[in-house]
Amino acid sequence: MQILKHMTSRFMDNGLFAAEYNLVVEELLEIHIDDSPYAITMRLPGDDINLVAGFCFTEGIIASSDDLVSIKHCEAIANKGRVLVQLNYRSPNRTNLHEERAEYVSKSS
Repeated sequence: MQILKHMTSRFMDNGLFAAEYNLVVEELLEIHIDDSPYAITMRLPGDDINLVAGFCFTEGIIASSDDLVSIKHCEAIANKGRVLVQLNYRSPNRTNLHEERAEYVSKSS
């Protein structure tokens, strides 16, 4: 995780004082479903696999972990900025929602 030191000033007790803050840098994360790009989102690096599993659940791509064959980082990307999801189409819960999805720009919050 990349951390930047930010020098600034702050007011305290009617005075101006130097202050230093550590800022964590957000990074892009590409999510590919069945070898196709699905979304790009911002995140704090660290727990990408669980983030993507939760993303797939809240997007309605999966209904349970049984709908997944695998979730892993793309080995071709050095900084681990892409996660590959393979779906289990034999699962009785599976839908094809992601195939019908229109492209959109992800938002960070």
